Amino acid sequence: MSPNRPIYLVGDSFGGCLALSVAARNPQIDLVLILINPGSRYYLCWKQCQVNFMSQFHIFSVLSWVYLFLACDPLKMAMVSVENNLSPPKTLQKLSDSLTSMLPLLSELADIIPRDTLFWKLKLLKSGAAYANSRLHAVQAEVLLLASGNDNLLPSGEEADRLFKSLKNCRVRYFKDNGHTLLLEDGVNLLSVIKGVNMYRRGRQRDPVTDYIPPTLSEFKKTFNEDHKLFHLALSPVMLSTLKNGKIVRGLTGVPDQGPVLFVGYHALMGIELSPLYEEFLREKRTSFRGMAHPILFGGKHESSRQELSRFDTISMYGGLPVTAINMYRLFERNQFVLLYPGGVREALHRKGEAYKLFWPDQPEFVRMAARFGVTIIPFGFVGEDDVLELVADYNDQKNIPYLREWIESINREAQRVRDSVKGEDGNQDVHIPALLPKVPGRFYYLFGKPIEMKGMDNVVRDRKSANEVYLHIKSEVESLMSYLKRKREEDPYRSIAQRAVYQASWGASAESDGASRTRPSVAQDKKKNKGRWRSPEEPPGLRESAQHRAVDRREERSRRFTAMATLSLPLHSQIALWRQRRRRHDLFERISSCHQFKHAGWRLQVSYKGLETLYDDGYQKAKDLDYYYRSLGELVEHDSGPPRLFCPVDAGSPIEDAPLMLYLPGVDGMGMGLFMHHKALGRIFELRCMHIPFHDRTPFEELVEMVEDVVRAEHATSPNKPIYLLGTSFGGCIALAVAARNPCIDLVLVLVNPATSFEKSDIKQLLSVSSPLSDRARIAITSLLNYNIDNEVDMALSSMKSGRHPLEALNRLTSNISSFLKHSNILNKIPEDTLGWKMKLIQQAASYANCRLESVSAEVLLLVSCADRLLPSKSEADRLQRMLPKCKVFFFENHGHSLLLEYGVHVSSIIKCTSLYRHSRRYHRVFDYIPPSATELKEVEKAGSDLRARTCPAMFSTMGDGVVVRGLAGVPEEGPVLLVGNHMLLGIELISLATEFLRRKGRVLRGIAHPLLFPNKTKTWSEGHDFFDFLNLWGGVPMTYKYIYQLLAAGEFVLLYPGGHREALHCKGEEHRLFWPDQTEFVRMAAQFNATIVPFGVVGEDDLMELLCTFEDIRNAPFGKEIMQAYSNHLKLRDIDHEVFFPGVYLKIPGRFYYRFGKPIPTKGMQAVMTDKQAAGELYLHVKSEVKAMIAYLLEKREEDKFRSILPRILYQLGCGHDSEIPSTLLTMSMSIALHAVLPPAAATPRRRPTRLRASSTEAPASGEKGQEDTDRKSGTGMRRRRRRAKKVQEVGLEALYDDGFGEATVRDYFDALRATPLDGGGGGGPPRWFCPVECGPPAVHEPPLLLFLPGIDGVGMELIMQHKSLGKVFEVRCLHIPVNDRTPYEGLLQIMEESVKYEHNLSPNRPIYIIGDSFGGCLALSLASRNPEIDLVLILAILPLLEMVPSNLPVTLPHLLRYLIGDPLKMAMVSIQNNTSPQDTLESFSDSLSSMLPLLSEFGHIVRMDTLVWKLKLLMSGVDYTNSRLNAVQAEILLLASGNDNLPPSGEADRLFKALKSCKVRYFRTSSDRLLMESSFNLLTVIKGASMYRQGKQRDTITDFLPPTISEFKRTFGEDFKLLHHLLSPVMLSTLRNGKIVRGLAGVPDKGPVLLVGYHQLLAMEITSMAEEFLREKKAVLRTLAHPVFFVGNYEILRQELSFFDVVPLYGGVQVSPINTYRLFERDEFVLLYPGGIREALHRKDEDYQLFWPDQPEFVRMAAQFGVTVIPFGCVGEDDMLEIVLDYNELKNIPYIRETIESFNQDCPGVRSTVKGEEGNQVLHLPAVLPKLPGRLYYLFGKPIEMKGMDGVQRDRESANQLYLDIKSEVENIMSYLKRKREQDPYRSITARTFYQATWGVTAQIPTFEP
Repeated sequence: MSPNRPIYLVGDSFGGCLALSVAARNPQIDLVLILINPGSRYYLCWKQCQVNFMSQFHIFSVLSWVYLFLACDPLKMAMVSVENNLSPPKTLQKLSDSLTSMLPLLSELADIIPRDTLFWKLKLLKSGAAYANSRLHAVQAEVLLLASGNDNLLPSGEEADRLFKSLKNCRVRYFKDNGHTLLLEDGVNLLSVIKGVNMYRRGRQRDPVTDYIPPTLSEFKKTFNEDHKLFHLALSPVMLSTLKNGKIVRGLTGVPDQGPVLFVGYHALMGIELSPLYEEFLREKRTSFRGMAHPILFGGKHESSRQELSRFDTISMYGGLPVTAINMYRLFERNQFVLLYPGGVREALHRKGEAYKLFWPDQPEFVRMAARFGVTIIPFGFVGEDDVLELVADYNDQKNIPYLREWIESINREAQRVRDSVKGEDGNQDVHIPALLPKVPGRFYYLFGKPIEMKGMDNVVRDRKSANEVYLHIKSEVESLMSYLKRKREEDPYRSIAQRAVYQASWGASAESDGASRTRPSVAQDKKKNKGRWRSPEEPPGLRESAQHRAVDRREERSRRFTAMATLSLPLHSQIALWRQRRRRHDLFERISSCHQFKHAGWRLQVSYKGLETLYDDGYQKAKDLDYYYRSLGELVEHDSGPPRLFCPVDAGSPIEDAPLMLYLPGVDGMGMGLFMHHKALGRIFELRCMHIPFHDRTPFEELVEMVEDVVRAEHATSPNKPIYLLGTSFGGCIALAVAARNPCIDLVLVLVNPATSFEKSDIKQLLSVSSPLSDRARIAITSLLNYNIDNEVDMALSSMKSGRHPLEALNRLTSNISSFLKHSNILNKIPEDTLGWKMKLIQQAASYANCRLESVSAEVLLLVSCADRLLPSKSEADRLQRMLPKCKVFFFENHGHSLLLEYGVHVSSIIKCTSLYRHSRRYHRVFDYIPPSATELKEVEKAGSDLRARTCPAMFSTMGDGVVVRGLAGVPEEGPVLLVGNHMLLGIELISLATEFLRRKGRVLRGIAHPLLFPNKTKTWSEGHDFFDFLNLWGGVPMTYKYIYQLLAAGEFVLLYPGGHREALHCKGEEHRLFWPDQTEFVRMAAQFNATIVPFGVVGEDDLMELLCTFEDIRNAPFGKEIMQAYSNHLKLRDIDHEVFFPGVYLKIPGRFYYRFGKPIPTKGMQAVMTDKQAAGELYLHVKSEVKAMIAYLLEKREEDKFRSILPRILYQLGCGHDSEIPSTLLTMSMSIALHAVLPPAAATPRRRPTRLRASSTEAPASGEKGQEDTDRKSGTGMRRRRRRAKKVQEVGLEALYDDGFGEATVRDYFDALRATPLDGGGGGGPPRWFCPVECGPPAVHEPPLLLFLPGIDGVGMELIMQHKSLGKVFEVRCLHIPVNDRTPYEGLLQIMEESVKYEHNLSPNRPIYIIGDSFGGCLALSLASRNPEIDLVLILAILPLLEMVPSNLPVTLPHLLRYLIGDPLKMAMVSIQNNTSPQDTLESFSDSLSSMLPLLSEFGHIVRMDTLVWKLKLLMSGVDYTNSRLNAVQAEILLLASGNDNLPPSGEADRLFKALKSCKVRYFRTSSDRLLMESSFNLLTVIKGASMYRQGKQRDTITDFLPPTISEFKRTFGEDFKLLHHLLSPVMLSTLRNGKIVRGLAGVPDKGPVLLVGYHQLLAMEITSMAEEFLREKKAVLRTLAHPVFFVGNYEILRQELSFFDVVPLYGGVQVSPINTYRLFERDEFVLLYPGGIREALHRKDEDYQLFWPDQPEFVRMAAQFGVTVIPFGCVGEDDMLEIVLDYNELKNIPYIRETIESFNQDCPGVRSTVKGEEGNQVLHLPAVLPKLPGRLYYLFGKPIEMKGMDGVQRDRESANQLYLDIKSEVENIMSYLKRKREQDPYRSITARTFYQATWGVTAQIPTFEP
């Protein structure tokens, strides 16, 4: 069928054998084979397994192992669905969920596969492998082989080597870290691989132009958000472009949006400028370059059998193609963006000293070609390569090295030559790889010059001289651009990466694609911003510059000293960076002197903690495993040589400003990689350097000590006031102790991990002597295995299970760590034989040397000790060292082994911070040396405090500036300094929740002022989690001194102060929630000095958690109690009061809840009097204190209303909603989401008023005068009228098209929250029935909206309308009736309450209707109310259920059905919050989550509705049924019945009965919906009301003024679902005509504002209308007010089961009945009006009347358009003949007797149109022709040139002029249709087949092209 198209065979494992066999048997067919780990090696690998195992054992004895191999690595497969940009907790949760759902499926594999299937599969695979191997020589096809490095089933790597040599045309891509099931694992995109190797083609040969597929979004994210992210972050590229007026702007605004465009510029060294260039154009312009590149990048000749994905693949993927004239010609022909480097390889591989030099040959051919196609040429310049790379050996150097010279010559001989005809250096395009060294990254700068338009330059095409002039002009322009950039970059303050890192730490990492993030300023921007602080280049340098020169000299000297030590072998360059130059540091004295200038300089000292953000990533949550460690060791051992040296790990990153130095001294292995799990964490706060001692090295111990000593002394000489940290593990600990002993005057801090000073007492010597018969390698293996404590991993896995977390992560880590050493055991073969003996001697010397000098060690020492150390007696050694060392602290790890730093759960940086050992100067300072907590530390603290949080469930509230109390911390200021002042609860138990909440929600650290007792100098600590003292250190607590408060406020911190101190925290019985504040106003005056904001707060809840047993008096009265207390607390007193420090005895209660409330912020800015006037300070102090008291009283009072105060309701809530869900609180509202903000009394006799938000009443009560005025207004009604007058101005704006109605935001879960929060008794929110206004409704957006009352079902909650609140609240004033659960008001009593409300509202607004929505039982109430008040204008909307005739004769039988009604259909309700445009997988996942979270809530319904309540409700329902049925004949109101098809309650057909019984009734039938219609996902009540034309604001509906524009949810539902398939089949093409006559695609030629009249041809069955309405809404945001036949509006043809139809869509989208008055009023309102003069006659035309106009001779619409100055747009549409074929038209139908009578009767009842018009134009008979669909073609629209009627006064008066214009418009429509019929023949996509292929290639959402207008 398609001989010229290739056939791709993708074969996985056994499928690879099939693919090879097919290719061997069909060499003449064009096949492309893609083989994934082919099974062609199976026979050789599994022969012995098959013969031995299968013959001796039962098949199922090995079945489980085979399944394990088949399933491969579950973790990698589970990562497929996990997004890369998720936070670590979310990633872990996603992974856990994926594994949880996947593992049971894997375990069921044995049950799915029959007994004999596996044996057959193995035999089949064996025969397939043998067959394929015997025919490999016959394979002629192109082959791509994908091989996995970790394939546990087949030797895929070796097989790739074999097939690569055996097959003729084979390429390999090797995935070294993936397993056998390659296609199921994360990170493998098969399409990207195919595109990268240039193997995608559609013909016999690949065409790089037409066969190119643009990059996908996933490829873009993978390339630039992962692979190149660090590269771009380090370079921080600056893109500038030039506008046509010559102005230079940031970004690509000056670059054209459409091609053809040719970019010509300078090629940087190694093409390093390309990646940021591609990313920026894809991100900002949504287009990709087609880069012209050297052919060597596409040949694949130099690939190997282990070729991994590389940069060459990326070039092809992003549009690169070989540089040839024909390729450029074809790209210009296709209007592409082309990137050309005339300098080519000679520029990209330039020599030393040739940076920014152009090597352009004298060949201006590209200029002439550009002129031929009218291309826009954009010259561009680039600088920055000299700030990133340095040439070490260039081409001239390499060609003098014999081996390299031959290699370069061989590469260039085989490569396709370029520019052989060009002489000189410009033609020297030899390919080589220069040797480079990286620099500290600078910055990349791009500047795109002013576009050069080549269109019209015909002389350039013909005249070579003219072409050469343009060529030279472009070349000089590129040189000028580079000169400009080189000059301007000197002014860029952020050229250095250090400055950019500080800026990003302050303002956040730049993410320019988001559009909302802050980007780093560049040269001109920052210079303008910092005007006055820049020194001009001519200004002489000052003293500061001289100091900088001296610092540079010192750094250069230090760099030269360690150059030899910093040189590592080549394989390590990917892991380890060379020595970094360091910034000059400031000592403590400089910082302290600066802190006294705060108020003068306005500078904050430590606002960003030296550039380190709170909750920074310390890397512990995604640390590498032991496999990485052993792999690194293997590379080190293999290429290791030279002396010991120091290196800086790459993954350590950049440290914070002024970071101290840390040297890592390794164990006896000497590799220096033992700290790899801690690199990132320590690298953030230290300048980290690691020592490396090669295995071959034999340097004695003392020389190693001297080497480290030299580094320490050099660093000390540079920064004498700065500490130096030595982190030594095992043998390295001996080195650290020796250095400290030899240098007591240097400020050292030692961190020793299981130091080897106890070597002589260890069992390792005996072990080595026992194992002496073994080889050295075996003995090293034994000791290495003993290093790692497997028991610890098992314990952590078990603890994961006990704590409820998934243990799979821990178990996987356990198995992988055990197998890592065995997998990399080949390392031992590379270790010299005498290594073990030498190392034992070395460690023996080290231990002896260190032990002899312990008394000389004066440094601070932190010992990290493993109690389960099997190599050394580390625990006992720690006790000995602590006794001998004067400043020693010990941190014990009970379950860890000797290699402590390699084990999971050890966080060294956190330990250093907890022990207060991190400092920048000689003494530790709690303010200046503080490091904020990391994300891991927050997680650890939350884990430690999870029990307390679960027990107390803290609820936090804050007060906004206007006094509104809200949940959360929104009322607390975002920026400091802030002083939080409040009350202390017993034992300060509120602190952890308070600090954690501020960190999580505001990203702020609360620097608490605490008692000095809480900062003990602990000498021994155990590792079982952080205690409260560690919590204080991590969270920035400081001892109580005014100096610390002063420094913290000066630094702009959030300071937490308890004036009551420990007297409040350790209060006595009966003193709960009492303040003990001394008469000391210092903190108020200090806050005013620094303009701090004081936030008073109160907290209650201790009395619900614990109770005091032993009070202060009890302890003091005990024997010796008073003396003990005084002796313990004399030195700790902060105030002279008679209250010593003690710890009371308490017992726990059943937990209650903690409540926090933060008061209204009190700004002290401008309160200068507080600092100088003691009385003013005292008044502010008392005001703060009174605020705290008021908030405590408020919380104590309001917590009584909280239904979740007790732990039991909270547990039930979390069982239903999930453990992570936030538990509501009813302090501010009823916690029902109804939030009774505007509650009416039971009689509802108050005027209507807007809902108001609750305000704080405890401290800001309204004045009595205001309250009296409100009472007066309420009684007289004047207040309501005043408010209405105020609201009128706001509501005159009305609603715009596609406004957000909020439909779908609320879910069933919100309903159940409200249901659960319903009061069950008479108190605390019970009481009689009353009205409430839902908060979600908000203020109406229309002027004078009608009132809508909602009457609930028998549950009485009143929240069944919750999913419709927001949409209805836009156009109604919504009120809902709430009937408490225990209320026993009889039916007539409820009726009386509603009747009083309705009558009162009717008296207020007699001309406005009142809408009543009745749900089930509420429908009975609504009908009864309407029957008693026929004179009131009511509109009833009844979600009717078959209840009116139900008599429950047997309650137990009826009860399940009734509960099903109360609950509804869970499946339908769970679909509410699910978006319709998501993928099936996402939809299923969202549906599952919604349903699983909702089902537990359903089970709680029985607890809310008790049996006695249910019996009462049924009795109430029966009385309502009887009352309503007896009065149905009296109902005069307009009624809309909403009936469900899936009724659960008998009897059915209640809607049919009511439709016949009621006079003015419409029905909308929803046959797939269940009983709870109002709570289902697909039901939008406002849409139904609008579609039924029942929305009005007066006595009669006005189709003009009462029209509500369609909402965004209605638009998505109509055109994204209902009409989506139709529009997809029609594929409409919209064309319009500009005022200059040019025809363009889209609606650009249509005016943006009305009045506009569109006049055109009506196609068969009006098939063109929906596409037009969609396009005008989508592009113009305009509603087409269609003048339609009256049949759409009269409603005479409603049926019993009327479903939503096209008759509802017409009024929904603005259709109005065609009449002169309606046209007049629409023009008057500047609307877009759509008129079909041909009317029904055109839309229902006969056979062979296609595109014939039936316009009557009535030009009235022309005269009316002239009267209002309307713009008339004639339009035509063709395509109906490609869609439908008429089988029976009117002429044929009227000859069929039965049909003829039906048509006649139908038209007799229908209002007539054009009864005065004679002929066919007046024949407006309604009928339905019989049609047959065709294979869909396409619809074409063309809107003609606008005809401005403004100023045509003669048309109004002169009928002849009007008639002439009418005929002109008619002829214009005919001409347009003729044009479209002619042009559509040129459309290659007129057929649906062509369109389908196009969309299959470019995506479903791609706009399909059409003919050229």
